[in-house]
Amino acid sequence: MMEEMEIVLIEDNDDDAQRILKFLKLNFTNPVRLIQDGAQAAEFLLFNTDSNPKLILLDLILPSVDGLELYQMIRSEPSERKLYVILLISSPKTKEYLESIGVQPDGYLKKTKDEVAPIRIE
Repeated sequence: MMEEMEIVLIEDNDDDAQRILKFLKLNFTNPVRLIQDGAQAAEFLLFNTDSNPKLILLDLILPSVDGLELYQMIRSEPSERKLYVILLISSPKTKEYLESIGVQPDGYLKKTKDEVAPIRIE
């Protein structure tokens, strides 16, 4: 039997995290893990052997280790452990800036304050 893919949400803003978690749980059956600190996220992604996530929803502004550092760390992982990284942004200008410095995530989701759809595909 195939194991369900765990989704890892790395978001420090509690309101945003709760809206996104609610949305994910209503729309997906995948287990979701919330991590609210960059250093804890780095430790989890580097050293956790109990979980094998494939999808990371990553905020850029985090305590301890920022999201851009985490993104670069994830991308430096061996290619046999493919992690899909979707960056959580609050402005299209952030997407433009990231692309101008060569950041190429698997996608972007724009955070909104909407309870029903707290994220939009950008």
